[in-house]
Amino acid sequence: MRFVYLHVLWFGLWIGLGAEAYPYGLLTMIVSLEAIFLSTFVMISQNRADAKRVVLANQQWATVQDEDKQNQELLRLSNEILELTKAVHSSMGGRPPAAAATTPERS
Repeated sequence: MRFVYLHVLWFGLWIGLGAEAYPYGLLTMIVSLEAIFLSTFVMISQNRADAKRVVLANQQWATVQDEDKQNQELLRLSNEILELTKAVHSSMGGRPPAAAATTPERS
């Protein structure tokens, strides 16, 4: 807001002190040039912000792809463990392992 107050004061003094006769040609030119520069600075800052957002989005996408690869590998390993467990149970004739079937001894 300092920027706005400074310009209100500046333009008020310019007009109030009669620095220029009506229709304020120089003042209009100054304000137009200021608008050009300000809009340029705004566009530059938006471009920089967009570039940062693109970099961040690319990093996040790479992270998502890495996590997807890890999840696929975990799923593959889980399926292998399931198949091995089925093979062990079928080779035992569907019986539980001997250690699990025995009851603990009493002393």
